[in-house]
Amino acid sequence: TRFLPVDVVQGAIKLATDEDQDENTRKYALNSDQVEHSIAEHEALAQFLDAHSAYESWKETISAAPSSAPFFRDRRFAESTTENEIAMNMEIMKYAKRKKEIAKNVFKVTEVTRDSLMKVLHCERGWLYSDQGQSTNANSQNDDEHSQRTKEMDMLRSKCLPMAVFLMFRVLNDTAHWVDEFTEDVVDIFQEKKDSILSRIIGNVDFDSEGVSSPFKSSTWRRRALLLSNTVASADNDIADCMSKGDLSLFMNLMADTNIDLMLK
Repeated sequence: TRFLPVDVVQGAIKLATDEDQDENTRKYALNSDQVEHSIAEHEALAQFLDAHSAYESWKETISAAPSSAPFFRDRRFAESTTENEIAMNMEIMKYAKRKKEIAKNVFKVTEVTRDSLMKVLHCERGWLYSDQGQSTNANSQNDDEHSQRTKEMDMLRSKCLPMAVFLMFRVLNDTAHWVDEFTEDVVDIFQEKKDSILSRIIGNVDFDSEGVSSPFKSSTWRRRALLLSNTVASADNDIADCMSKGDLSLFMNLMADTNIDLMLK
């Protein structure tokens, strides 16, 4: 999602840097620093909206994705017969294929959403951070405008950054719970044969994400959720300062609960 077409942004840069402007145009044109900061703000806001849109897609996907899949036992053949074994293997193949397709789709959308939110949380110098300082043509009006703009940016940061943190937590935490239910479905159906069936489902899943041992383990997603504490605490991201005491208290409780879940699972 973008607020302005690329050609409009490029046109603003060209206008600000054009040395051949007539006197009337130059009088009302923004200088290059002002244009640069305005574009940076525009891109930061578009970045947040992209992340929120990705989150909505993830929420829709995981809500619709069944953690279970149908498995039919062929009753036409007696147990311990070759016919029954062949029929059973055919049904297991269908079951494993269906489960794998569901999981790959969930993991793909989850990764896209996580990456989008991470771009907001790990934005260089902090998301929507204003460092434009005082105008070179300083006067009381410019100072007032700068002060008002800074307050507006701070207000947006205090609303959007905590939201991004909690959206990220929900993505990782809910995906962990979904994986638990996904695995429990296999256990309920196959009991002592669950490990063999899970190995068929997992197989060689095409899932390229650095530092992730297996997306089929709920512990993978819970550990990633716990790593959010590093992101929030980092001075480089300037996120903790944008969170209220209530936000920080809630976040700490979520981290504690996740740590307990990780130990229990």
